[in-house]
Amino acid sequence: EVTDDKVAGQLKAFMPAVRGGMLLTLTARAAEELIDPQGKLRLAHDLHVAALRAIGASARGLVPPAAATAATAASAAGSAPAAKVAAQKAAPRADAEPLPIVAVHFSNFIIQ
Repeated sequence: EVTDDKVAGQLKAFMPAVRGGMLLTLTARAAEELIDPQGKLRLAHDLHVAALRAIGASARGLVPPAAATAATAASAAGSAPAAKVAAQKAAPRADAEPLPIVAVHFSNFIIQ
């Protein structure tokens, strides 16, 4: 998912680098890591970072899935201090520029 047509054009222009980064990211995973939803979220995050790097964009401000999960769990538990700390870790920095690639989505997922 990209922000606009200009970014889509960048992705097409850098497609060999994007695919190369994604292939290295995918082959570094074991099937056991990808069975649960959290493993798939970590993979999507790492693919997102790989795609951003391939087009020369910074991944600054991109929240890892573990940080987002910690913020949600802390706020659900009702621990105000813990929720505040976790939310600060999970929240993107206010001074971070918007990411040109918004997200990575899976339409099919086959584990062999």
